[in-house]
Amino acid sequence: MSIISNIAELDRKFAWSFFGFVLAVFFGGITVYNEFIKNPNPSLSVQILSDTNVLDVRENVPELKIVYGDVDIKSLNQTLSVVVFKVQNLGGAPILNSYYEEKAVPTLNLTSGKFIKVEQVGATNDYLTTSAQPVLVGQSNLQLPKVILEPGESYTLKALLLHGPRSGLPFKATGKVAGTKEIPVVAVETEGKKESFWLSVVSGSPSTQLARAPVYFFGFFLLLFFIGAPIAFVSDRVQAFSRRRTVKQFKRHYSGEIAIAETKVLGVYQKDGLSPLVRTREVVGDEVKLKRVLMYIDEKRFNSHGPLVKEDGIGAMYPVIPGDEVSDLDLIRSRSSMLSIRTVRELNIATMSADGACVVDKDLEKFLTKFIDFVNIKQS
Repeated sequence: MSIISNIAELDRKFAWSFFGFVLAVFFGGITVYNEFIKNPNPSLSVQILSDTNVLDVRENVPELKIVYGDVDIKSLNQTLSVVVFKVQNLGGAPILNSYYEEKAVPTLNLTSGKFIKVEQVGATNDYLTTSAQPVLVGQSNLQLPKVILEPGESYTLKALLLHGPRSGLPFKATGKVAGTKEIPVVAVETEGKKESFWLSVVSGSPSTQLARAPVYFFGFFLLLFFIGAPIAFVSDRVQAFSRRRTVKQFKRHYSGEIAIAETKVLGVYQKDGLSPLVRTREVVGDEVKLKRVLMYIDEKRFNSHGPLVKEDGIGAMYPVIPGDEVSDLDLIRSRSSMLSIRTVRELNIATMSADGACVVDKDLEKFLTKFIDFVNIKQS
């Protein structure tokens, strides 16, 4: 049974479409993301974009003096640095004015040295451009502005620092914002800018793109196989289990004793499903079609391409008897017809007498009808 057939069978049996299944997976994934992955709380963070020394003296020249204001900072073993950092809400909820703790306002504390100058150099909207102005509290503390930050919004500050030798991050954050455990200070790598996803997909020379084409083509079908094969396998196992359970239920509800010939009906159902039994009942109920099938079985009319069959306009397939006037379009190979012929032969539900009349096993036909009706009622 093909993957498409399995999908269609699942859709018929369980009354949901494959498209509906895809939608369920999609929206289920969104639900899982919102419930278990997405952060529903605000998250204030400080990201160090750059930390650069204003002066870089590589040689110790005694006569060289570096004066800032009236102070020779070289003699004091100090230097000037420019630090650019971004304050951003990385959470899934806004930070409101009331979220800032009055007794512990978020503050950046220098690990060494002092602030010389701090200014805003960028913001994500006009409100932050106007309102997100930093406030210096002493020489080594910078109080962050108590502004509303929607998820993803940020403002960028630039600070000029005077400090001695240091290593690591220039400052640490203190204070409290409702919904957050801490205010992390992290360094952001800006040396190698990562190219976008779509740019990485289409980048490369024409020969590279040509080499990618078959990989993408076969990779796509390989992906479909790895998705469809488990679905088909599980579907076959579910169908087999369901058919066995249906047979057991029928045996419990059937009042009479099941003959050996009748057990073949149950065997065909467990192996091939209900379709060949339904087609067999249709063939048995139509004397013309039944005669064609029996003649075909008796005379074994096969050519090198398999049995020739003809469609009667309502989807029923039956063998073509030599002498029939049919066009080439009517001569087709049909798996469903072969299955019907095989089922009639396997059940031995009908035979042809010496005078050419069709003799049907009425008891077996009655049993076949009862079983088909039972399965249809159960599936409905």
